[in-house]
Amino acid sequence: MIPSFLASAEATGETQKVVTQAAGDPTLTLFGGLVLLILVFWYFASDRDKVRRNIGLVVMIATVIFSILAIAPISGWMDAISGKKKFSEVHNLKRGIDIAGGVSFVLEVQPAEGQDNVSATALNQVKNVLEKRLITLGYGEPVIILQPEHNRVEVQIPDADEQQAALVREKLTQVAVM
Repeated sequence: MIPSFLASAEATGETQKVVTQAAGDPTLTLFGGLVLLILVFWYFASDRDKVRRNIGLVVMIATVIFSILAIAPISGWMDAISGKKKFSEVHNLKRGIDIAGGVSFVLEVQPAEGQDNVSATALNQVKNVLEKRLITLGYGEPVIILQPEHNRVEVQIPDADEQQAALVREKLTQVAVM
């Protein structure tokens, strides 16, 4: 039986798409990791030096290949090698606020009337609300750090300019009704 992504590619003739999907498929990554794990166990179980050297070489090469594919998919490497794109445009690495610059907000959560502190549940609800607001603004994976000892939430948004910062600050500081 042909896997679904190969069958659909055969029907449409999209071989490049198949390679990209296969390289980024979590199932293939899982099985590849399991094969590496089995090879490592075999390496330690073997008594012969020649077998250990060969298995060690295969494990090292497979680890390097997996690492390279984790940084950029095969199609990205082909675009970078052919000169269509720069490597900085094809990799999967996300730059943080320390490298890319951006905006960081620290929001203080006020406890409800009659309470001294904000509960952990309330802080998690605040985090979920802020995350949803940032996702609707187009920030896919915002960095939100809870600081429960000070009733604060820190929000970091890499690559945000001044206009984006003003819009984000306005949206985040709106009072949420829970």
